[in-house]
Amino acid sequence: MGGTPDYNESVAMNLSFYMAAKMSPGEVRSGREFTVGDGLYYGGYYNAPLVPESTYSVGLAAEVDFEGTKCEKYWPEKTAIYGEIQVHFIAEEQFPDYVIHQLHITLADTTREVKHFHLTSWPDHGVPLYPNTVLTFRRKVNQYRTYNEAPVVVHCSAGIGRTGTYILLDNLLEQSQSEGVVDVVGQLSAMRQNRMNVVETLEQYNFVHRALMESVCIRDHSVPCSKMYDRYTELLSLDETTGKSAIVKEFE
Repeated sequence: MGGTPDYNESVAMNLSFYMAAKMSPGEVRSGREFTVGDGLYYGGYYNAPLVPESTYSVGLAAEVDFEGTKCEKYWPEKTAIYGEIQVHFIAEEQFPDYVIHQLHITLADTTREVKHFHLTSWPDHGVPLYPNTVLTFRRKVNQYRTYNEAPVVVHCSAGIGRTGTYILLDNLLEQSQSEGVVDVVGQLSAMRQNRMNVVETLEQYNFVHRALMESVCIRDHSVPCSKMYDRYTELLSLDETTGKSAIVKEFE
């Protein structure tokens, strides 16, 4: 594993985080970086988004699956204290496959607002049934993300399978947009120089290819649960000129 970047070394808290997908110049021109949580904790707070100064946290593991507990719930329903860290719940927005939590996290005299994106339908060692689940989730994460911010904290359970697949897909979609080509093998090899065994299974590797294909062919149709009825009513409305509903026109 390569040396830890200066960015992490500058953080006073001694938490075991590793950088993944930190490419050398020319390999990925997007400048996007991620911090991968390895399941350790600071003061009882797992994968703490305060390190390293991130304002976004991406969780890819359900709290419990058939193998047992996979992820400690570090986002409270109201307020919780983990050692020196206080976490206060502000709001949440629910979607079919993921939830967005808005949190205020305080350590000493520092309070940070953190967006926590939690994808709940990705099985451990496996892949979601439909690639669009992850593509839609990624688009939502990127709506809030800018290029001058700290790396996004990404974690699953072990921090290699689902986490590696998500980061690899994100890098490849960025490469596709900026260069018009993708190099799956090259990107994965570069990532594994920073964190061993990212993308654990052949199924996850194949999923990346399926998701790349789907991203080219299908646009986003996701709707927040709170707006589903309004959107459904809108799709049923008839065009006065053609006499066709919006939903019929959409799939012609």
